[in-house]
Amino acid sequence: MQARGWQLLDPPTATFSDVPVGSAFFRYVETAVSHQVIGGYGDGTFRPANSALRGQICKVVYLAIRNP
Repeated sequence: MQARGWQLLDPPTATFSDVPVGSAFFRYVETAVSHQVIGGYGDGTFRPANSALRGQICKVVYLAIRNP
């Protein structure tokens, strides 16, 4: 499966403790991390339930367009 032309990744271990292997968003989060589009917090979490600010969304969109 591909997203934005990127092959979805399915690594054996999770980058973030709160987006575990098997999560509905795991492959999308891991793929975005590998393309340096998103990052997490210093404590190793992604905090998927937190809201995103407009500036954060703009950064994600910009990086997704810029990073192949």
